[in-house]
Amino acid sequence: MVLDIAALGVSLLVVVLPGAAVLLLLGVRSPFWYASLAAPCSVVVAAMTGMATTALGASYGLPALATATVVIALGGGSRLVLRHRRRMIIGSRTRRRPRPVVSVLGLAVALLGIAVSLVSWLGGMGWTLRTYPQEHDMIFHLALSSYIARTGSGAPWNLAPTDVLTGSDPFFYPAGFHLLAGAVTQATGDVVVAVNAMTIVLVAIGAPLGAACLAAVLARSVGGARDVAAGAAGMASLLTATLYRPGAQLAHDGGILPNSVALALASGTLAGLFAWRRAPRSVLIAAGVAVAGGAIVHPSALITIGVSAVVYLAVDVARRGSRDLIPAVRAFLPPTSVAAVLALPTLVIGASAVAKTTSFATGTSDRPIALAVGKALSYAYSGYLDPDSIRSQFVAAMLILLGVLVLVAARRGIPALALVAVWFAIVISFLVAPGRGPAGVLTSFFYNSEPRVWSHLSLVGAPVGAVGLVLALRWLARHLPVVRRSAVPVVTAAFLAVLFGWYLAGSGYGYARTNENAIASRYATPDFTRVDGDDEAAAAWLAPRILPGQRVLNSANDGSTFLYTQYGLPVVNLATLGNPSSPASWGLMAEFRTYPSNPRVRRDLRDLDVVWVYVDSQAPSIGTGGAPDSWPRVNLLSVPRGLQNLDGLPGLVPAFRAGSVTIYRLEPDAIRAP
Repeated sequence: MVLDIAALGVSLLVVVLPGAAVLLLLGVRSPFWYASLAAPCSVVVAAMTGMATTALGASYGLPALATATVVIALGGGSRLVLRHRRRMIIGSRTRRRPRPVVSVLGLAVALLGIAVSLVSWLGGMGWTLRTYPQEHDMIFHLALSSYIARTGSGAPWNLAPTDVLTGSDPFFYPAGFHLLAGAVTQATGDVVVAVNAMTIVLVAIGAPLGAACLAAVLARSVGGARDVAAGAAGMASLLTATLYRPGAQLAHDGGILPNSVALALASGTLAGLFAWRRAPRSVLIAAGVAVAGGAIVHPSALITIGVSAVVYLAVDVARRGSRDLIPAVRAFLPPTSVAAVLALPTLVIGASAVAKTTSFATGTSDRPIALAVGKALSYAYSGYLDPDSIRSQFVAAMLILLGVLVLVAARRGIPALALVAVWFAIVISFLVAPGRGPAGVLTSFFYNSEPRVWSHLSLVGAPVGAVGLVLALRWLARHLPVVRRSAVPVVTAAFLAVLFGWYLAGSGYGYARTNENAIASRYATPDFTRVDGDDEAAAAWLAPRILPGQRVLNSANDGSTFLYTQYGLPVVNLATLGNPSSPASWGLMAEFRTYPSNPRVRRDLRDLDVVWVYVDSQAPSIGTGGAPDSWPRVNLLSVPRGLQNLDGLPGLVPAFRAGSVTIYRLEPDAIRAP
């Protein structure tokens, strides 16, 4: 428990302080923008620190990140002191404004939404950060975070390596999340604890917090007072905390962590961009930094943020005529330039992965348009949790739809409504004809993955719907004949309290428990297991026996990557289907057992100095789409054919067994060149 609390504390500091230093340097003053933009700005600081340390021949990690944060903060502090002196000379004062009861309630419910999300995630992890995540993608997230912590490598051109022993042949992988998690790993000494803690901070806390910030900005943009904005923030936070997408589904259907983090960060970033009419230039530039941070976490954030920003701003400018065009260009030229410069290294290196990303075949079948509309409007669960889509989040969906209809009827928030309409159209297009048509160009950047695409409807729907709901309650309070004008805020707060309580005590509670159970099925009470006590025992046995330079042949689909994440033992494979840039990685999984008669296999084993072979006979099944050269020859893969039936092969001795796990020792004479 002490380690868990410490890990959460360190993670909060790593997520907040570097970005806060950037905001301070830019001259951002409002605490609201620190809550909205600090996290993605911290990613940029981590990425720039990683590149700087690599260029200087130094090591990236927590000390380097802390040093960069202090340097930036000192610059921001100097600016703050100078500004304070000027203010003292001028003699200006800031007048405190009383907080209406709606504002207090809205802020309280926003915190309640974050608490609900925390309970769902921590409960799903079994109330401990030591729980090993069992989903497919988490294999690599843990390994990459561990690699960064162990080697101090932080530049995008060094991440991630094909060979963890030498760091050779690195390939592109978006590592914004892993840079932060790697720094926390150095503080905690446990990569599982660090990655889980960062997930809690960036997803469990970050998603409802970002939705609250976005709803507050949208409420102000439609003319809502501060108390209306706070009420909308509370409603958006609560809705986001209980919706299945993005967070819970992306954790359940693959462990899609970087994309989940990028979506969580996108809400706060959009809040900064959408506030362009009210916010000072420093906030817009900070939002530009935040855009780069989202792209560094996962480049698809540029589609999420870009499409949303273009739609919203185009409608916002167009509805007021051409007179707004020049001010808009002037406002957005600096943040756009900042975002482009800061994200450029990641995008240049990541350009090599675009073709592979956009060519992924979708697993979604065509649906009739009526069915697609019904699923989208009802926020159906779908995915592995509900393959037949017979369950939905009907009450949450109706609240969001009601809020949207209120804005339509009131003819307010047209840019926000356009935003919802465009993403709704993209989602419907995907559900009807996945990966095809004009929308298919956009969805291909999300691997044509249904949960990734569908998540955008939650991302924009909850904040926009929340604004409409609070405006409706405010209108109702003002038009009740028995309510005096001075009592409108109190009555609005009472209506909101009833709505919040009714939702959370009823359907919202059920949705939160469903989220918790879905997360638990991949953490605390997994439906399948990759790492268990057998793997822990095997790793503990091998750690003192492996010699420097030796490698372990493995399949990353089982618990063998635990050898690297916990002990730093060099395994051949960190990718479940092998690395396309290293034919030996997947070639050995396909043909290792043929080494007695296959000189090419023996050569690969000698080149890699493979002395140990790790096999788990009960590894879970995964799909094989995208495998290099289609080497598995099956649609579902558990144990690669090259690692099956190894007992009795010449020179291969079972050295350790624990349950379904066997570690073999490969004698050098068995693979000696003739």
